Amino acid sequence: MHLFHRLPNYLNILQSCREVDLAIFKEGELIELIESKYADENIARSLVYYAQRLNPPKATQIVAKLKRPYDRGRIQVIDPISYFSTQPGWWS
Repeated sequence: MHLFHRLPNYLNILQSCREVDLAIFKEGELIELIESKYADENIARSLVYYAQRLNPPKATQIVAKLKRPYDRGRIQVIDPISYFSTQPGWWS
């Protein structure tokens, strides 16, 4: 389905007071939600909320001062160096 046909469904959900930093789309499909933090290792409630409702293949919280990466359910919490060194690139 084309992005512009699906976009209203995503926008309806995104109009609440919650937000995430990035929603990555590829060929009209939501592939990842990303929340970024400087030092807070607790998973953002908004990331949990949207990960549950939009059901993307990936949901990631990138934390600059993270002591130890971890996964909680389908959400990965990771430092920026580890995240970007393992990504093939959104353009591939």
